[in-house]
Amino acid sequence: MAIPDEVWEKFEKDSERDIRSSAPKEPSARARMVAERLRRLDEEAAREQVRRAGRLRRRRARRDAE
Repeated sequence: MAIPDEVWEKFEKDSERDIRSSAPKEPSARARMVAERLRRLDEEAAREQVRRAGRLRRRRARRDAE
């Protein structure tokens, strides 16, 4: 059984539209730069939190030793 040309064209167009709408989008250069900057800020904040926790532990240890 042959598929009519109109049906085949509708299938192709529908499929292409669906693929384009569901395909992952490449982030813009600006979006990549912002994401990188935010990642670095998060890493710096995490390192600072570790430093603060270490200082707090040392202070507590000195206080408990007195």
